[in-house]
Amino acid sequence: MAWTTPGTAVAGDVLTAAFWNTQVRDNSNAVGNILLATASFSASSAVNVNNVFTSTYANYEVTFNFTAFSANPDIYLRLRASGTDATANYQYGIYGIRSNGANSQSSSGSATFIMTAFARQGAAAPTRHSVQLKFIDPQAAAETKVVISSQGDDGAAIASYTGAGFLINSSQYDGFTLYPSSGTFSGTYRIYGLRSSF
Repeated sequence: MAWTTPGTAVAGDVLTAAFWNTQVRDNSNAVGNILLATASFSASSAVNVNNVFTSTYANYEVTFNFTAFSANPDIYLRLRASGTDATANYQYGIYGIRSNGANSQSSSGSATFIMTAFARQGAAAPTRHSVQLKFIDPQAAAETKVVISSQGDDGAAIASYTGAGFLINSSQYDGFTLYPSSGTFSGTYRIYGLRSSF
């Protein structure tokens, strides 16, 4: 549906289906998050997602809700094209604040992944653990940007991490891989296209 300029109603006008469909419904649907995919995974060493980034949307949001870990890992991200991970030219910076004061930070200007979460929030039985990623222009022939937000509770402290990452090349990507630095993880994910047509 396309964005339309809302009409002007005056006293005594009747709200018709045609007015609703073209002046109200189209306007309210012109922006927002569109759910593209959702799935569960169990005891996985990696979550590989293919063919989800297309020319339909410029930007995407992905949420992961974790329910179990077999170890205490960092969590890494890579971009994918045609079912293959890109393994070079990443840059990232991430900073974490923990409720017990044991803060963390990490960065790299030449990495094989983007770090999205630290090991200290990846306990084997987390009570709360999630990662949110915003992908900026993965389908453009330019560097892909990723905005990172992650939270967790390892039983000793609550942690909140924020950061950003880049894949410095001019390739286009249609998917991603999220994986733990060791062991396996379980949970669910949702992928949204960020609709912005007017």
